[in-house]
Amino acid sequence: SDSDIARLLSAAAQRPRPLTAATYHTLFGLMVVTGMRVGEAVGLDVDDVDLDSAVIVIRETKYHKARRIPVHPTTVAALHSMKTTIRTIQTWQENQSLTVARNSSRFHLSFS
Repeated sequence: SDSDIARLLSAAAQRPRPLTAATYHTLFGLMVVTGMRVGEAVGLDVDDVDLDSAVIVIRETKYHKARRIPVHPTTVAALHSMKTTIRTIQTWQENQSLTVARNSSRFHLSFS
């Protein structure tokens, strides 16, 4: 429900480390508003997000094809905020992951 999603995003934003909070909030938000799979969201690089065109490019989908996802202006604002957070916390590098772990590497999910 909408209230469940709001609580989830609020809890994600409350994480003690700013980068962790931004990463979880971005991941969950993207999956909710775009229908992305977890692996697609985690696999996004900064270059996959075109803020000017309001489009996200998924380069490696479940069926190994690329697809483009148009996003709402509020999603563009959230992605811009995530990029700003990354820039203020760590050294910016080309082709950097949009979802960043504590050690500044690509965020990975573990189901074990």
